[in-house]
Amino acid sequence: MTQQERMAILRETGAITEGHFLITSSHRHTGRMVQLARLFEDPAKTKAILADLAAEFADTQVDLVLGPAIGGILPAYELSSQLGAKNIFCERENGRMRLRRGYQIENGARVLIAEDVITTGGSLREVLALVRAAGGVPVGIAAIANLAASRLDFGVPLYSAVCIAPESFDEDECPYCQKGIALIRPASRSI
Repeated sequence: MTQQERMAILRETGAITEGHFLITSSHRHTGRMVQLARLFEDPAKTKAILADLAAEFADTQVDLVLGPAIGGILPAYELSSQLGAKNIFCERENGRMRLRRGYQIENGARVLIAEDVITTGGSLREVLALVRAAGGVPVGIAAIANLAASRLDFGVPLYSAVCIAPESFDEDECPYCQKGIALIRPASRSI
């Protein structure tokens, strides 16, 4: 499937919307939001998009797929199913990503990190550090949508189903604020 076909699926499911939004990770404003929870409402379309990402890692030994909560949980599950690997997720506790619920990463386990949306890359860097501290070996990152304006280097292969570089603005320079369009806060890092 081409990037254009994947973008069409995201628009069709409402995973890409237009408006005036706060980007939680950078506190900047944008006119386009990617909310992949809308894609996840349709298992067949989610599976199709993630099949392309699984294919990128088909020749990589993956023992475990790890998804950061909440957005990475469903992609991790689907990728692990397609790759024949176990899956777990990490979640925030006291502001830091941690393994909870009895989850562990075995020493030397080859770990693929699954993410829904990459914005600044900060959370992924935190998850990579978590994997390494637990004794795992990160083998790559699979993201459905990469919103990073520049190519990020995480030291492991990164594959994204779609790459989108939406404009973003500081609040004092935001044309949507200047037009009086209400700001929508669609996501939360506090979960």
